[in-house]
Amino acid sequence: MERLAAPTVDIDSVKSSLADYQSFQREVSGHQPLTSCVLHTGQLLLSCINTTSPLLRDALLLIERQSGALETHAEHLFSSILSAMDSLTQPSPVQQNREEDQGSAL
Repeated sequence: MERLAAPTVDIDSVKSSLADYQSFQREVSGHQPLTSCVLHTGQLLLSCINTTSPLLRDALLLIERQSGALETHAEHLFSSILSAMDSLTQPSPVQQNREEDQGSAL
């Protein structure tokens, strides 16, 4: 998760980040059935135990938080990619001012 970073505003960086995002998303999605199974089975186990085990409960909460953190990170990464793509397709205010100045000089 830490090695994925937001792209810089150039086409190669955006393409690379999009490929990284897709790979990351596939990996997260591939683990989702296992995560769901572990959480479901863990909840069943907890309900079967007369005295709840704080260690098991804490481990399940940690798995659930980490799964949520991965999803949140994926969403932020995808948003940064979209933002960088928007920056590539929209002229900067400096470029717009130059173009306007050149147009009025003609």
